Amino acid sequence: MKMLTSNTWKAPKDYKVYCFGGIAKYVMVCIGRGHGTNGRAKYYFFDENWKLARIDRDSFEAPKNFSVEKPVVYDKMIQYAEKLAKPFPFVRVDFFVSENKLYFGELTFTPDRNLDTDIFPETDKMFGDLILLKR
Repeated sequence: MKMLTSNTWKAPKDYKVYCFGGIAKYVMVCIGRGHGTNGRAKYYFFDENWKLARIDRDSFEAPKNFSVEKPVVYDKMIQYAEKLAKPFPFVRVDFFVSENKLYFGELTFTPDRNLDTDIFPETDKMFGDLILLKR
């Protein structure tokens, strides 16, 4: 088994693709896990066009022109996420990127048990509105 690290021996970036009805709508990037400011990782949301979406505390507080480099394997990540998400009204598909290689993490159906206080209530409502359930 191989340990995933970045080229600086820190944990690799963690990408969480939020899929609604099999379509990737947002990607949350986790930066600095275990090495974040004051020991806290930062979480930034990007829309499907890799534009910062200010829908959580870290994204909202980021500087005006803030960005995170889009991973080289972004298109492949979205393709795989949508394929895995196809049967579900909602699922978050997690990946790691290490040395420009994509690694599957997990499928998550209730991220943070829906209790993440860094995501705004308006964001929870927006996400809920994107979930279409069949009767």
